[in-house]
Amino acid sequence: RLVEVNTKGATALLSALRRAEWVGILPDQVPTNGEGDWAEFFGRPAYTMTLWHRLHERTGAPVILCFCERLARGAGYHIRLEPLPERAPGESPARQLNRALEAMIRRRPEQYMWSYHRHRIPFGAVPPPGSDPAE
Repeated sequence: RLVEVNTKGATALLSALRRAEWVGILPDQVPTNGEGDWAEFFGRPAYTMTLWHRLHERTGAPVILCFCERLARGAGYHIRLEPLPERAPGESPARQLNRALEAMIRRRPEQYMWSYHRHRIPFGAVPPPGSDPAE
């Protein structure tokens, strides 16, 4: 079931996790102002969602990464499920997530959809340190 991208939706996700249900979140979407942190993504700052981490902290639910790998000649998909790698010392949760995404993307970069500007500054968000506001 889909939920709204607002407080009501986040509450629904939290409730589902407390019922030991699975939830899925698209982690590489650019969040709205105040719903993320700046973290490196392929060498550049990207405003990165923090909802997954807040839900994990509140419920203790394990974080599992999932991606579908298209097989050659329309033979179907392999669904990959992997635990989120441990956070490196001093690493933020947003960077932890981006590092995990980078590792998955590097395995099959031709299958990642680069259809939007992942490094954009969301309306109202404070730009990352050292950025060019005219960019």
